[in-house]
Amino acid sequence: MEKGHDKIQGMDFAYNLKGWLKGINSTTLQTGSDIGKDGNTTGLNKYAGADVNGFSLGYYSNDYNPINGTSAFASTAHLIGENGQW
Repeated sequence: MEKGHDKIQGMDFAYNLKGWLKGINSTTLQTGSDIGKDGNTTGLNKYAGADVNGFSLGYYSNDYNPINGTSAFASTAHLIGENGQW
């Protein structure tokens, strides 16, 4: 989703295989990690501004595997115990 008349902010939504929202944009806010490549100097979204906010949700260990192998979200595995409990 792009916001603003001049598409100044892109909102990139990521979902896991169960259809649950995993996060919006990237937890790092670095253009190289952005799902939609907003703020990069090349590509379709080169005129969209870099993301200013982002978050992720951690449901359980390995709850999200990105298609390209590079996750835009920080790992939450260290927050979840061996049996899946917080």
